[in-house]
Amino acid sequence: MNESNTPDDVVSCDKGKITFFYEHTRNQIQHEDNLINQRVVWLLQVNGFLFAAYAFTLVAQSNTSCKATTGFTLLVVFSRFILSFVGIILSFMLKRGISAAEKSIDELVKSWDELPPDHKKNCPQICGGGGWGNIRKDGAFPSVLIPLALGLAWILILLSQILLIIK
Repeated sequence: MNESNTPDDVVSCDKGKITFFYEHTRNQIQHEDNLINQRVVWLLQVNGFLFAAYAFTLVAQSNTSCKATTGFTLLVVFSRFILSFVGIILSFMLKRGISAAEKSIDELVKSWDELPPDHKKNCPQICGGGGWGNIRKDGAFPSVLIPLALGLAWILILLSQILLIIK
């Protein structure tokens, strides 16, 4: 390897090795992109379940026949805290996983971009966007924002539960 992340034999301009390097780099980028997609879908599905469970606790507590017991009220409040903590922890854990995959894609694109332009002239863009600014980063923005937004939503729910207890 030279001082960059690009193998020396690819830098030497062997067309077969450049094609091989392109295909493997592109496959790895697709793999990381699929990991991001899977993590975002999983996060949305789990949060859908958590929000539904939270809504169920609101409905259960508003049911007049259940209001009389202190034990039930404590169980509902405790459940809301647990749901909030799980939502916060999952959101930020998956945010880290998504960020790691984004960083991996950045490194792969960087290793491809370090090749001289004449080596890459017969290959398509390694990662979409061409020369149009930072399209890849703009396209990845939702996958970074969704975990943050969900984590913030759970933090606000947790804070609202704490304020209700303090009252």
